[in-house]
Amino acid sequence: MNQETIKKYNLDLYDKTEISGKYDIPKIYSVEYMPDDLLGFNYVTNTTDKSIGIHFFLDDYQIERVWNRPEFYINKLKGFDCVLTPDFSLYSDMPKSMMIWNTYRSRLIGQLMQKAGIIVIPTVSWADETTFDFCFDGLPQESTLAISTIGVRRKQSDYEL
Repeated sequence: MNQETIKKYNLDLYDKTEISGKYDIPKIYSVEYMPDDLLGFNYVTNTTDKSIGIHFFLDDYQIERVWNRPEFYINKLKGFDCVLTPDFSLYSDMPKSMMIWNTYRSRLIGQLMQKAGIIVIPTVSWADETTFDFCFDGLPQESTLAISTIGVRRKQSDYEL
């Protein structure tokens, strides 16, 4: 594999000794922390208030840039109170391989943020019962987790998951 490909997929940042589950999802370590307030990642460059946490409950196109330039954005996030991991979408009509990929990307970015000294609250997402096979991989037990209800308000069956 050439260096350009390695960099494109952030394989140079992947630590195969810090993974879990059958899909080798990067691990995030436990934290018990509750931010007083959260601000969307899309406002990070427009605020001077570093006493708030940053969330990624946004459209994927808004957070794709963190995947494309992780070191750059992790440096921007270092001064904030805490950061939730990116919430890449898991849609029930998406191929399972894409859902695993999005889970992997969220955990890798979270792991990198932790290694940079940021307080990281992992975001957990799922689409349906079939995603339970991987959606909890890499998450710590007995830890603060962030869960979004965006996208589950349309159908009662989704909400009950």
